[in-house]
Amino acid sequence: METMLLNTNLSADNSAPKAMRTHLQKVLQSLNVPISTCRKIELITSEIVTNIVKHNNMNHTNISLKFGKFSKGYWLDIYDDGEMFNPLKANLPDLDNTFLLLESSRGLYLIQSQCEHVEYEYLNKIKNNKIRCTWQDDNVRVGPSLLLVDDSELELEILKNLLTEQFTVFTATNGLDAITVIENNSIDIIISDLHMPTINGVDLYVYLQKHLEKVIPFIFLTSDTNETLGLLKDAYQVGADDVLTKPIIQSSLTNAITRVLKRNHQIKRRLSDKIDKTISSSLLPDIPERIKKWNVAVGYRNTGKGGGDFLLHNAALYNDTIALVDIMGHDESAKFFSFSYAGYLRGLMFNNDLCEHPEKLLTALSDMALTDKLFSSTNLTCCVLNLNLDSEIQYASAGHPPALLINSDGIRPLTANGILPGIIADTAYTSETVKLKAGERLAIYTDGLFDSAEDAAGRDALKLLIEETLIATATLDVQSALDKTLHVFDQFTFERPKDDVVLCLIDT
Repeated sequence: METMLLNTNLSADNSAPKAMRTHLQKVLQSLNVPISTCRKIELITSEIVTNIVKHNNMNHTNISLKFGKFSKGYWLDIYDDGEMFNPLKANLPDLDNTFLLLESSRGLYLIQSQCEHVEYEYLNKIKNNKIRCTWQDDNVRVGPSLLLVDDSELELEILKNLLTEQFTVFTATNGLDAITVIENNSIDIIISDLHMPTINGVDLYVYLQKHLEKVIPFIFLTSDTNETLGLLKDAYQVGADDVLTKPIIQSSLTNAITRVLKRNHQIKRRLSDKIDKTISSSLLPDIPERIKKWNVAVGYRNTGKGGGDFLLHNAALYNDTIALVDIMGHDESAKFFSFSYAGYLRGLMFNNDLCEHPEKLLTALSDMALTDKLFSSTNLTCCVLNLNLDSEIQYASAGHPPALLINSDGIRPLTANGILPGIIADTAYTSETVKLKAGERLAIYTDGLFDSAEDAAGRDALKLLIEETLIATATLDVQSALDKTLHVFDQFTFERPKDDVVLCLIDT
């Protein structure tokens, strides 16, 4: 299943490349995507849109961009309403010639080299050109990721060989290169030589403490000579996690890395536990098992890493509203934003007109997320249900995984799917009305339900297993079906999911 996160239309003029890239950046900043992949997506977007504006300027007025994710990664669709025009091939005599690709003004080599797959299609029915690009999710890392920094290439190679089997290893030969690596990759721990020219290890540590939002554990390596004694004292004074003396054996190095990472995790967990007591507990789902004529069952799994999922319920005389929200982020800030958004949404849900029209509620949420100084610093996905007394459900979604209509014969995802709230102004959402028949139920959930596996293949297997369980339990009451589904989920993930999960089943 594909989830759309961004859908925007702009005039096909010279301002389009920058505007498209700006909208896309806001979405990418909140996703758990490697920085290098984010930059590829932004670069290709600019290149393709620029090609369309510059080289297909006959009779076209509009460019559309859609971006989202699927089980194996991310997809980008770009449409324009000009004449039939393939920017991957246009007017080039030999696409197999790398020199021509590199030299073409259309940046064809750049487009084709920066994504796993790219294809062009002319949609004759709507008279639009379409380009689709896809990127696989980055799940090939071995263990925690670490950065080795040493001005000796020989030392780097020795250390890398010692650590490659247990860790994903990045290297840099100086402090400036190290900063570049950190800006483009998710690094769990840094191991740096203490004495280096231009930027020594202590200078690098101090710079990162001042300029990085994330605190990365830091181990120094040093030779026990008079030349480095002053720096060694500085290393301890600035708060290094450990200092090791060269030459170092493999077991000592790996033990030190494991110890520092474990201590860092324990500190974060203690902080998280404190926040959990005051914030996360207030966000746990609290919905009656029976809402008028509706049966409802809710389950959740909290990893302790985020706390960004919450479910709200508001009862009215003739209908009830349920909103499920997933705050993007996996640290303590996600808990804070969840608490803040929950308060704001509770206020919106007292407005009967918004509750009866879920698409209006999402528009109000999006407007606030775009304009408010606090909320505009994070992103979220949300879906809203309005349950009435005629067994009808009105459903609207903003970048959220699609709700599932379930019976014993199979599963059908609902199609109402809008973009993430707070990305562009005047976002309009659409709703879908579903009338539940006997033997049917609806499932809403956060993406951790399918994404809590180690890699793309695992996510596919988990999704298939969950869907098979939902179908097999369709004749059971909602609470029994929920319990069995989460039991299967726990077995698959060994009760260690990668992300928080909320699952809600509803029938009449």
